[in-house]
Amino acid sequence: MTARTGAPRATCASRALGSGATRSSGVARVVSASVLVAMVQALLLACSSAPDLGAVPLHLTVPEDWVAASGSAGGAATGDVIGLRDDWWNALGDPRVDALVREALRFNPDLRATAARLLRADADATIAGADRKPQVDLELQRRRAKNTFIGLPVPGEDGDVLVSRSTQYSLQLGVSWELDVWARLASREAAALAQVGAAEADLAAARLSLSGLVARGWFSLLEAQKQQDLARSIRDSWLDTATFVRARYARGLRSPLDLHIIEANLAGAEAVLDERRRQRDLVARAVEVLLGRYPAAELEAAGEFPALLPPVPAGVPASIVRRRPDLAAAERRLAASEFDVAAAEGDLYPRLALTGTGGGVNDEFEHLLDADFFAWDLVASVVQPIYQGGRLAAAVDRAEAQAAVALESFTASVLAAYAEVEGALTDGASLARQERHVATAFRESMAADRLAQERYERGVTDLLFALETRRDRNASEITLIELQRRRVDARIDLHLALGGGFEAPLEVRDVAFVGRATETETEKAETGAASASDQP
Repeated sequence: MTARTGAPRATCASRALGSGATRSSGVARVVSASVLVAMVQALLLACSSAPDLGAVPLHLTVPEDWVAASGSAGGAATGDVIGLRDDWWNALGDPRVDALVREALRFNPDLRATAARLLRADADATIAGADRKPQVDLELQRRRAKNTFIGLPVPGEDGDVLVSRSTQYSLQLGVSWELDVWARLASREAAALAQVGAAEADLAAARLSLSGLVARGWFSLLEAQKQQDLARSIRDSWLDTATFVRARYARGLRSPLDLHIIEANLAGAEAVLDERRRQRDLVARAVEVLLGRYPAAELEAAGEFPALLPPVPAGVPASIVRRRPDLAAAERRLAASEFDVAAAEGDLYPRLALTGTGGGVNDEFEHLLDADFFAWDLVASVVQPIYQGGRLAAAVDRAEAQAAVALESFTASVLAAYAEVEGALTDGASLARQERHVATAFRESMAADRLAQERYERGVTDLLFALETRRDRNASEITLIELQRRRVDARIDLHLALGGGFEAPLEVRDVAFVGRATETETEKAETGAASASDQP
């Protein structure tokens, strides 16, 4: 499989290798809570500032549709484009999730640290690009000197040693410029720009991951709250049964065995309730940390799990490489490694530099710029490395090896992404079926429990049978709550695996996953057209 770019557009590579690197000015210079969300939302739009080398040969055989989705009901027809939505969590149907995710995107410290790393990468790219431009220095000096002449026959004032004092001003302008004939410096700047693109994608990936963690955390908290409420209900149920047994035992209608069994179950229910409280507080603190709050376990969850989730539209798996920001980051680092190879190869060739200086020296400051006292020189130099013990050739080998590592790592990341999508699709379908079966089991166990309790109170059956039906009911309800949460988690995992939401027919944002080709398809077409126009 080969991932291609979208429509032709100006790229950072053309700017960096042409008339000078021009990078997007949309990167914020101050990381603050008030600008973080806006910067995050504009991340992938800045991909035009990353170098574009052509296409990445992944050498993968990819099916036309998701294997796990072949047989699932609903969804769009095969081939429909799955659109990217930044607010994918709204598809879960819980407005509280939207409020919590947006709060986390503003105040989560890890996300703000990732944004700061983007600023650092942007500064590194500026530094790398500065080497391609002329370097100009202006130096102004004022020199005050005192000379003492000892041993001269001419004395100084009042017969003392002869002393002279002088003041001298100098002004010098220096200009140096390395002519980047072999694109060595341009390649280094392009590599730095690719790292900026990787940092932008890292920030988008951190945003996506954080939104997924908050959504999962919220539904985990909802499950923990429901499990706590259920544990309290079970404890109360055991308490009612214990009250009944105690009263019957006091009247001699129940054996001591029944009393001991019910007291043991009541004590166990109290222990389970305490454990459920602890688990709920643990989950609440974890979500509060994601939100940037103090972990006081004060966050409360209420409501129900979404009963119906939007159907999953079908789509071509290859489109995933243009959606997921973590894959965009891996591809940008692959592009950077390719430009590092070009920069290392450029070190093997001669360096052509121009150096010029001009200025003047005078005892009077106002005469510094007089043409009569002005001097200048201009030097052109060519430096060719002859022998450096194999260091330069080894640097090329190292850069090529790093590029090969980056390519294989990118391929592995793409395969892992496909596996995550297939796994999430499988989990979603399987958990939905399990939930239906467990819901049926819960309904039947409720009916059995009701009948068993009535039969026990009438003395038709023994306590052990009634307790067994009660445990079956409790277990099925506990499992049902867990499956409801796991089903929503599977949908969240699918959104994360796809890189966002799906909303056909929204257009997929163009995130160029390109890397090793020396020409883009557009450039090849233009070259062919130019050759054809030259024919008679």
